[in-house]
Amino acid sequence: MSAKSKMDSATDAQNDERPLREMLDEFEAIVAWFNGEDLDVEAASAKFEEGSKLAEEIRRKLAEEKNKIEVIEKNFAKESEGEI
Repeated sequence: MSAKSKMDSATDAQNDERPLREMLDEFEAIVAWFNGEDLDVEAASAKFEEGSKLAEEIRRKLAEEKNKIEVIEKNFAKESEGEI
C-alpha cells in the first residue's frame, strides 16, 4: 500500500470516529472559505480536494444512519404486527 493510500485510510478512520455534526461544520467552513474574496488557486485546489473527500465521508455516514433507521423501522413494524 502506498504512503498516500495509508494516509487516506488513516483519515477515513479518523472521520469514522468524528460526529456527523462536526464533519458538517467543517464542510460548511470550507464552503464559506470559497465564498471569501481572496482566493488563491493553489489553496483553492487543496480546499476543493479536502471538501470533496469530506463530502464523500458525509454521504457515507448519512447512508449508514439511513440504514440504521430502516432497520429500526422494520423491527418496529414487526413488533407492531405481533401486538395487533
